Amino acid sequence: MGSPVKTTSSVLVYTRAGQVLLLHRCQPEGFWQSVTGSLKWNEQPQQAAIRELKEETGLDFTGTLFGSFDEILPEINHHTVVNVFVGTGQGQLVAQEEEVSAMEWVPL
Repeated sequence: MGSPVKTTSSVLVYTRAGQVLLLHRCQPEGFWQSVTGSLKWNEQPQQAAIRELKEETGLDFTGTLFGSFDEILPEINHHTVVNVFVGTGQGQLVAQEEEVSAMEWVPL
């Protein structure tokens, strides 16, 4: 019997100069990724994207759904539906210290 399917939202925040925001996670060590988080009960994917970006970076988000995909890893009984949103962030970057040790704008 499989595990429940988890649903997440990932956010690719970009600048007009062609950079995207990456976060250096506290755990696991050495792990960089875009803003990502699980949906809360009755939360829509875009609401989760807006909430996660604000919580993890302090930025407000204006974006749209780029696409969705299934991440299936049968060897660890893992299935996640990932919704990817792209757009711009407004405000001042402030890292959520419990989860994020650094943030960096990187060129595409």
